[in-house]
Amino acid sequence: LAGVMCSASLVVNDGIINSNEWSGEELFISEYVESQSTSDNYIEIYNGTNLPIDLSEYALKINKNNGTDQWSVRLDDNSGDSNNNGILEPGSAIFVLKSDTGDLCNEDYLDCDSGVVQWIEFSNISKYSGDEAIELYKCDGECNIDGDDIIVNGEPIDVIGTPGNDPGGGWDVAGVDEATSEHTLIRADFVTSGNLNWEESAGTNADDSEWIVEDRNMFDYGGSHNNTYCDNFVNITTVSNDAPTATIETPASGLSLVPGAEITLSGSAT
Repeated sequence: LAGVMCSASLVVNDGIINSNEWSGEELFISEYVESQSTSDNYIEIYNGTNLPIDLSEYALKINKNNGTDQWSVRLDDNSGDSNNNGILEPGSAIFVLKSDTGDLCNEDYLDCDSGVVQWIEFSNISKYSGDEAIELYKCDGECNIDGDDIIVNGEPIDVIGTPGNDPGGGWDVAGVDEATSEHTLIRADFVTSGNLNWEESAGTNADDSEWIVEDRNMFDYGGSHNNTYCDNFVNITTVSNDAPTATIETPASGLSLVPGAEITLSGSAT
């Protein structure tokens, strides 16, 4: 019948990887929220690779706007009320937030009390207000953070803003003025790894930016991230229901058909 829809599974290979496998290259920052309440500020970090990630080898760093101070946390931190087993599975995200007392953690959004969401309680997440740069670090082994919150054995792999540079109210993103202040930033689905070139990452408009700018206190996308994985299902809808036709390509020896004759075919539909 016309208008009937069915689903078919299709796996595509580009010569390197199948479309049903995670294709991310590294952890990266997938969401940034500068909310009305600092209790709801959060950074989301996403694993788009095809391997479980040991979070002890990663750290998040907040840089004071004038570059004179910093606050860092290892991503395997499970202090306070954190819910963190130290491993981030493929396709999963971890949140760094101030506490579970804000709107973000209630059952309408992350539902932190459910135990399903992986998150770190980090009181210094309240230190950023739109003009502090955020860096994600990859370390050589377990991250070593000294007494001054300097990550001594790692290198940044992703960044929001420019460390040591005070932009004023905030950095422009995707053509939106001061978008790192009083907005939610969501990483575009084509991004598969971090970008240390903030000017390139921020872009000048919605088409060339790696970020989608949403209104402040937009928490709807927290807990999941659309990226790098194809479920391989293709929806097929019939347009018309035409009568079947059959073609005899190699006539059998002695076969003779006249108008009105019947012939029986056996085979399978394609």
